Amino acid sequence: MSPITQINQAGTLADAKRVFDQGNPLLAVADDSGQFQGLIGDAELRRAMRAGLPMGASLRDVMVQPAQVAACELAPDEARKALDSSGEDYLVQVEEGRLVACQDRKGLFSAVSQVRRAILMVGGEGQRLRPLTEQTPKPLLPIGGRPILEHIVRQLAKYGVQEVSMALGYRAEQIESYFADGAEFGLKIQYLREEKPLGTAGAMGMLERAEDEPLLVMNGDVMSELDLAAFALAHHRASNAVTVATRAYHHAVPYGVLQLVGDRVASLQEKPLATWWTNAGIYLMQGEIVGRIPAKRYLDMTMLIQDLIASGDRVEAFPMYEYWCDIGLPDDYRKANERWSEDK
Repeated sequence: MSPITQINQAGTLADAKRVFDQGNPLLAVADDSGQFQGLIGDAELRRAMRAGLPMGASLRDVMVQPAQVAACELAPDEARKALDSSGEDYLVQVEEGRLVACQDRKGLFSAVSQVRRAILMVGGEGQRLRPLTEQTPKPLLPIGGRPILEHIVRQLAKYGVQEVSMALGYRAEQIESYFADGAEFGLKIQYLREEKPLGTAGAMGMLERAEDEPLLVMNGDVMSELDLAAFALAHHRASNAVTVATRAYHHAVPYGVLQLVGDRVASLQEKPLATWWTNAGIYLMQGEIVGRIPAKRYLDMTMLIQDLIASGDRVEAFPMYEYWCDIGLPDDYRKANERWSEDK
């Protein structure tokens, strides 16, 4: 069972996010007298983000009211079957109007590692970080006392990833020497040498085929606290070919914006906040898709995703609210070092 934190129904989406950021995975929404009103879990928070709800949105617009009530004494396998049968995400026990226990799909799903394999793209030269990368590959630059890539590998091991492939290029021998076979980090590491640059997706063509399981694909310069279990659950439930982790990018337009119909002004909005969903460089991809990628042929992830969409494969976005930083520029590197301490 996932730990539950109670939050008053007068709260907002911003209040819920603050509680989630503190590591509380499930919120029970209650009225002033403590009577249970509904639940907000990881999926509800991300769904609200994807729908573009403002941070001031009421929790009542975000929460769900589980229809299935149970004693919550089911074994994990029985609970999974019950949730699959009902289509619900929660099994709740309510006594005298108060929530006393809950089994949730994410918690049950997380109990078994759903992502066994990953590939990290670590072949770039890091030219924008020169002179730091003149002698050291970017993935080995230290953040909080550990290389960027070590943070990533340890995070994957924490979520149960067992096998990691690293697509290498620039100063590959330094990375191989540091990580060896991966045993020190709790998983198995193999290395794929790119004789020539293969793009952000081409190295997957060198992998052994595994069509019955998802593959995590990740840029090797992304620092993130993404909940991989939630990511895997969303991918599994939607039966996606590819799930793309995405970040909201906000830009305040410093002028009044007109909406025109021909020459007629239909509306005027003063200094609106525009939002775009940006690629976070983290993907879950079905093995069958990986099997389509030709070996040793240049392919960028953007090109691959566009081709999949054009061919009718299901590609879905997974909104992130967790910490994320792409270490591309010196300022990014400085901020990441400020964020990550020695014990990360």
